[in-house]
Amino acid sequence: MIKIEIITHNSWKFNPINMSIPLEYNRVLSFNELKLLKRGLKPKVMEDKWFVFQEKNIIYFVRSWTGYCIFSIEVKVLTDETVLLHKAIMESDKSIYRGDIPDSILDDLISMVIRYNNKR
Repeated sequence: MIKIEIITHNSWKFNPINMSIPLEYNRVLSFNELKLLKRGLKPKVMEDKWFVFQEKNIIYFVRSWTGYCIFSIEVKVLTDETVLLHKAIMESDKSIYRGDIPDSILDDLISMVIRYNNKR
């Protein structure tokens, strides 16, 4: 039997968002996809750039090297089979994060975590 670690903010370095800006972001997931996303992602090697975890109804995306939270997004149940990811916020302090803002970054991060956990 494979042991699945429950990842929390205590599983790695974590510094909350310092200066937030809201992002216009909405994405519908199935409960199965949410289950995989909720497992999170804990860095194992230096090349792993993100630490991802869920607490309550918020999913956090943290840069693994610095421990700074860059994005967070709220999960809302829509139906018996789907959830909505919405109310995203992003770190706006340029000394912490100078990256891009497009929706594709959140889409890519969410898809990466789902794919990774689907293989386990």
